[in-house]
Amino acid sequence: MNIKTMKLSLVCLAIVLGCLSGLAMGQTPGQDERYEGVIVGQDVYVRATPSLNSYPVAKLNEPQTVTVTGKPTEDWLEILPAKGCYSVISKQYVEVLADGKGGKVTGNGVYIRAAGQLRQRNFFASQGKLNQGDIVRIIGTASDDSG
Repeated sequence: MNIKTMKLSLVCLAIVLGCLSGLAMGQTPGQDERYEGVIVGQDVYVRATPSLNSYPVAKLNEPQTVTVTGKPTEDWLEILPAKGCYSVISKQYVEVLADGKGGKVTGNGVYIRAAGQLRQRNFFASQGKLNQGDIVRIIGTASDDSG
């Protein structure tokens, strides 16, 4: 499948801390290069992980733009968090800093999970782990009804 012509399926890999034109000319971005991509189509899901079975966290429409990071695979592009995408971490493992806008992780191997406008509870898609001393930016609170 040609990346230049396929509709973009996107992965939201938000990290708690938080030009497609080059691709159109036949250039493939390097591992560390970032470029702007334009959404093709309506109601394009941003998913928690690179799988059609993964839950969607946001929906984008043409001609919205995203920042593509990393090296593309045949079917997926890694993007910076799209508007409305965020990550969640258990409050149990975060010591809120004095300013209330940040926190320090108090445990090791603490999962961060994908969330967004379309998934505001029942989080299970892991985006990675944080360890004691890692700093996070707090943008709000969420509840998880997954039991």
